[in-house]
Amino acid sequence: MVKTEKNPNPSRISFFSLFFLVLIFLPGTVQVFSQPVQQEETVAQVRLEDVNFRVREIGTPPSSLTLLEVHVSVFNPSKKVTVPPNSIKLAIVPKEVTFLDTPPKDQPDLQPEITTLNFHLAPMTGRILITAFSLPMEAVESITFDIQVNPPEGEKRTATWRRK
Repeated sequence: MVKTEKNPNPSRISFFSLFFLVLIFLPGTVQVFSQPVQQEETVAQVRLEDVNFRVREIGTPPSSLTLLEVHVSVFNPSKKVTVPPNSIKLAIVPKEVTFLDTPPKDQPDLQPEITTLNFHLAPMTGRILITAFSLPMEAVESITFDIQVNPPEGEKRTATWRRK
């Protein structure tokens, strides 16, 4: 009886060894070579920064008009997302008016000021919105405002102007 030696084909051995090496190391390389998953900010959260007040008189004293300016600073804290135009709403609502003495006969009718900002807000930048209310300044001691960006779910702040 003649013994036949099976001499394995070297190309077949190298193919199977390469195949098994690829199978062993493939799960580890997926994490190594894959790109990190980017979490995109779908809606940039605009923040309220500063609220300042300034009193201005327009005209001459007998028939002058006194305005209370409200300066509201909004800020885009995102590092990548630009807030598009007409996507930021700002509501400035006069909540409470206190008078020095008795309230005047013609009390000021302060209406809420709701504004849509028609400019884009680049990443890490801010803008100031100025709105004004006409008041009989000789009678007003203080006014409290509710200020909110993107109502009803946006950031809300209460600010009070007091006569100096």
